Amino acid sequence: MKISPMLAALAIAASTAPALAQKGSDDMAPARLAKLDEQAKAADYHIMHGKAVEIAKANGLVTVREVELEHGANWKVEGRDANGVKLEIELSGHDGKIVEIERD
Repeated sequence: MKISPMLAALAIAASTAPALAQKGSDDMAPARLAKLDEQAKAADYHIMHGKAVEIAKANGLVTVREVELEHGANWKVEGRDANGVKLEIELSGHDGKIVEIERD
């Protein structure tokens, strides 16, 4: 049986799609988030990642894609709002106050 070049290309694309879709999936891995919380505690933050996500969701974030610990004593929570617009919310690791909300 002969396989057309188009069918071969589709088969290759389909086999690599899950790998591409999972790029960055470790960003929300429990081990990574636990390590971020350890770093936050060492920096004397009062807000851990779970509370940072809760605050971000209260400010319009619906889907969380990534949580980062910024060097300036802030958490940055990235994801999308209810309309699918990319949203980044930066908040203080000390008191949870919003520092910046950026929509793309």
